[in-house]
Amino acid sequence: LEADAFVLALGAGALAKVASCAPASLAATPEWSGFTQLKGTACLATRLWFDRRAPLRFTANPAWGFEEGVGTTFFDITELHAPRHSDEQGQVIEVDFYNCENLLDL
Repeated sequence: LEADAFVLALGAGALAKVASCAPASLAATPEWSGFTQLKGTACLATRLWFDRRAPLRFTANPAWGFEEGVGTTFFDITELHAPRHSDEQGQVIEVDFYNCENLLDL
């Protein structure tokens, strides 16, 4: 398969796992060989669509206490992308969980 470009949207940890399974011909290339050394943490991003607005003090809000060792931030996507979605009635909130390997089995 020939291509002008190859785009792979993965986190560092997932990319390292994919790279470790690459065929020998690909793994030997300088562009690919360093990927197996990447380190990362699991991140789970969830977007919630609401039918009305819930006023938030900040557009990015760190949170804690959901699960021990798991970092959490929730974002007001509607405001972060304003004014693009300012006329819409609802609201989009994104909740990101970091270092959440134990949640990925859910």
